[in-house]
Amino acid sequence: MDYKNYLEKKSKGNAEIITAGGGYAIAIKKFNVETGELAPPEITSLDLGKLAEEKLELQSKIADIDTVVAEINNL
Repeated sequence: MDYKNYLEKKSKGNAEIITAGGGYAIAIKKFNVETGELAPPEITSLDLGKLAEEKLELQSKIADIDTVVAEINNL
């Protein structure tokens, strides 16, 4: 998922997180290119467990990078 894209669209009022089917989803507004009218939104489900896993993986990568940078700075 492209979180930056979601946050940019949200800042313009074109995306939001919603509850859906007992879970969560991102709803992104869509418009008809020919008429400019609002079309049905694009819905993408969110899994909190997978988001937590992804966050942990990224934090681990950051810790690894910090270790390498510290080694370089100590040279």
